[in-house]
Amino acid sequence: MTRIGTGLGAKVRTYTARASTTFRKLESAVTDQTTVPVPGSVVVLSATNAVRTLDSSYTQGILIRNPSTTVSMFVAGEEYVGTSCATPGNADTAWEIPPSQAQRFDVRDGTGLCVGVLAGTLDFRVVGN
Repeated sequence: MTRIGTGLGAKVRTYTARASTTFRKLESAVTDQTTVPVPGSVVVLSATNAVRTLDSSYTQGILIRNPSTTVSMFVAGEEYVGTSCATPGNADTAWEIPPSQAQRFDVRDGTGLCVGVLAGTLDFRVVGN
């Protein structure tokens, strides 16, 4: 049996994004509110700036890697956009990616995901296939 997305059309996309203490939308298909990731640069997620979804979808989901050795990052649904990660209950109900760990999300794209950290800002890696 062949896994979906491992053929000639499969692509691995990697980019770096910057999370803050406010949950920010990871990806969006809205062209005037997104930035196309440029290799070697960081996409700063903000209230009006997400990563532009590339192609139509990820065939095997995405992997989000937390490079911090001290701070956890959190991934939540789109309804968390603009809320503070540090507000009681928000981090408790989100998926935690502990320091130096990675988490795979079986999603078609990152449009329904928001990311945040409890303190400061964090540049993290997103790998999609």
